[in-house]
Amino acid sequence: MLNSDAEWEKWGRSDPYYGVTTSSEYLGQRLSDQNWNEFFQRGVELTEAVFPIIEKYFRKNWIPAVGVDFGCGVGRLTIPLASRCQHVIGIDVSEAMLQEARANAEKTGTANTEFIKSDDGLTLLSKPFDFLQSFHVFQHIPVTRGMKILQQLLACLQPDGVGVIHVPFLDLASRPHKIVNWMQANVPFVHGVANIFRGRPWSWPVMQMNVYSINALVALLSANGCGNMYIEIVRYGRFQSAVLYFQKKDIGGSSPSIPSPF
Repeated sequence: MLNSDAEWEKWGRSDPYYGVTTSSEYLGQRLSDQNWNEFFQRGVELTEAVFPIIEKYFRKNWIPAVGVDFGCGVGRLTIPLASRCQHVIGIDVSEAMLQEARANAEKTGTANTEFIKSDDGLTLLSKPFDFLQSFHVFQHIPVTRGMKILQQLLACLQPDGVGVIHVPFLDLASRPHKIVNWMQANVPFVHGVANIFRGRPWSWPVMQMNVYSINALVALLSANGCGNMYIEIVRYGRFQSAVLYFQKKDIGGSSPSIPSPF
């Protein structure tokens, strides 16, 4: 199996903005001012869509003390999140992505951010945090590993803290398409051959796409005191995904049920 960390570092070095969105207008190291502004405006829109839901179902008039953006990439969500939190920590496995994120934070005058390198044990995450977000990240991490990392994040989330994570749970692609995708990620040279066939360089990085079990995610959240949940079902391309909102309570205590949206 290809190393997903190494592949993500390749994206960070070659095409960090395309690696975040896979939209052709962001292909290439240097973006036009218009494309750069559009890229980060989309991050603002995503962030602003999250907090009304948090206020409706979990915490009103809330300013998190420390927010964590797991899989921050170039800071598209970290930077707008900084306007909602006292302090924000962006975490990514790619040092090249982190360098670009730091440059973008400086460019936007966003001083209440820091960016740290991720590992499976989150060993550099020394601050406790009360808000967690992760969008379009876990899909690129093999499921067993991703669940272990999520377990680490939930253990670090403070009581009464809130989290929002996006995770695909259903791949709507055809069976042959799924087989090719699996071979590209697991069989040596297949991805290189596929790249040449598509007119790309042999070394064009792999972007793994993995789907998670909703049942397993809900069980993991509940086991970590995050039984108070709200779930949205969304579709991105060929993937049906869940955006899970949750609040952590003391394990053993009761989590109040949220009002039904129906």
